[in-house]
Parts: sequence; structure tokens; C-alpha cells
Amino acid sequence: MRFPIGLGLACLAAATVFGFGSEVFSAGFFYSGDEGRAQVVLLGRLVALVALAVMLVFRGGWGGVVVALTMALGATFIEWLLLPVAFDWAAAQAPPELARQIPDGITRPPYLLWAAGDLLSVGFACTLTQVGRMLFGMK
Repeated sequence: MRFPIGLGLACLAAATVFGFGSEVFSAGFFYSGDEGRAQVVLLGRLVALVALAVMLVFRGGWGGVVVALTMALGATFIEWLLLPVAFDWAAAQAPPELARQIPDGITRPPYLLWAAGDLLSVGFACTLTQVGRMLFGMK
């Protein structure tokens, strides 16, 4: 069983940077009242996370599934830690009339509630990818 650790660390960095940027942009859209765009940005973040995870599965098989789940766990945890920073950054970029309506601080939701959708999506996509690779004899 191969474990693509180096690629997993690179994917962790990419997922974290992309996820943090997505949080900043989606918070800005929420603050401006454009919830539809915020949801699209968050969907793009999830698609990028799943694509990175599937790439790890193609490189490492079942070991890649383990690395992909670890990558998703790490990326969502770092994003969860940086959530107040993302909202503060978005608030700093908001127009002055909206800045008065933005609360001073936010509270983080519980981590499992925050990351459950991401981890389930990555786990399902990775397992489905690896089972498909086994069924079709892909190496």
C-alpha cells in the first residue's frame, strides 16, 4: 500500500489556502447580502477539496484514501481555526455602511458540525473512486 505523503502535504496546503480564501469571499458576500454567490463560492471550495482527495486516491490507492481523509481533516481544522480571521478580513473590506452592521466577533461552531459535510463528501468520493478503480482494474 502506497501513502503519497508528500503529495498529501502539498494538497493540504492547497486546500487550506483555497478554503481560507473561499471563507473570506463568502463572508464578504454574506455581509453584502448576496447569499447566493456565497453558497457558490463554498460549493467551489468543496469541489476543490474533493478533487484534491480523488487525485490522492489515484496516486495511492487505499493508502491515498487514508491520506486524503487526513488532508481533509487537517484542512478543515485549520480553516475552522482561521474562521474569525476570515470574517474579520471580510469585514475590513466591507463598505463603511455595511461595516456598521457587522458584529464585532463571531463564535466558531463546533468542529464536527463545521467539518462533517466536508469529511463525508471526501470519504464518500474517495471510497467510490477506489472501489471503481478496483472494479475496472485501473492501476
